[in-house]
Amino acid sequence: MAVPYTKYATELWDGFDALSKHSEGEIVFCKDVVKFIKKRAKIEAEYAQKLEKLAESKCESKPLGTLDKAWQGLIFHSKMEAEIHNTFNRCINEKVLESLTYLIKDTENTRKSLVSEGTALNNELNEAMASVTKAKNNYEKASKEAEQIANATKQDPIAAKKAEKEIEKKQLLVTQTEDLYRRRVEVTNLFIDSYYNEKMPKILCEFEKLDTISIHMLKGNLKKFVLHTTDLIAPSDKAAKTMQESVDSISTDNNIDLVCRTYKTKGERIPHYEFEPFSMTKIDLVRFLSFKFELSFDIIHEASSWIGSQETRNSGWFGNL
Repeated sequence: MAVPYTKYATELWDGFDALSKHSEGEIVFCKDVVKFIKKRAKIEAEYAQKLEKLAESKCESKPLGTLDKAWQGLIFHSKMEAEIHNTFNRCINEKVLESLTYLIKDTENTRKSLVSEGTALNNELNEAMASVTKAKNNYEKASKEAEQIANATKQDPIAAKKAEKEIEKKQLLVTQTEDLYRRRVEVTNLFIDSYYNEKMPKILCEFEKLDTISIHMLKGNLKKFVLHTTDLIAPSDKAAKTMQESVDSISTDNNIDLVCRTYKTKGERIPHYEFEPFSMTKIDLVRFLSFKFELSFDIIHEASSWIGSQETRNSGWFGNL
């Protein structure tokens, strides 16, 4: 036996926003149905009122015999027609419109709760991912600063001695930020798994349950509306039958499958984060040394020329070999 309310969770696992909009559209549809039926009820009431007034007509000619009997038949028929349409108006107001109004209110409240819960969950996911990014940036910044001060004092024992406490402080900060970064990665990955495997699927299942119940109740109320229309004595039997067939064709499974096909996306799950050890690039190191020791352009140029001459000399020596 199939488990109920699982299609949205499996086929629309990243479709929270689409389902939020879709469920809002279904509520609007129910309201449109209510507006239509209310207008129909008003027309029936107005028509019944006109028939009642017509039934009060007096025959000024005062016919005799069978002619008077025929007149009374016309009056009686108008009264019966008025009663039929009054009954129809009363039934659809009490048995259809009241139920649909309750359905809309209940659906709106449930949808509001689901949208609020899903939005909060998505915000929590975004905050968790942002915390990983922030922790990573802090770790890289601390690592870069610690490596810079270590390199700056490496060739100068006196400076290294003076900067000993500062170096220890920077190394401690690296350790702290690295630990925080690792914990953020671990916690966020656990949250991502919980998000996709438990929390969001639960909300999506509730959306499917809401859709299923709403469609079922809407269909039931429309069937009652159709049933009451069959009580009307009118030359519109064919139209009523066609309407009944269209209501009978409503299928919860077909609607759910259509929603899945319409909003199904090809999105990919957010991947797990990987811990990335800090590594200072050669470009960063050169920029740092140039800034730290304030090398002039002439010194750099002379150093480059000397390196070039050494490479030329070595090349010649190896060539003689």
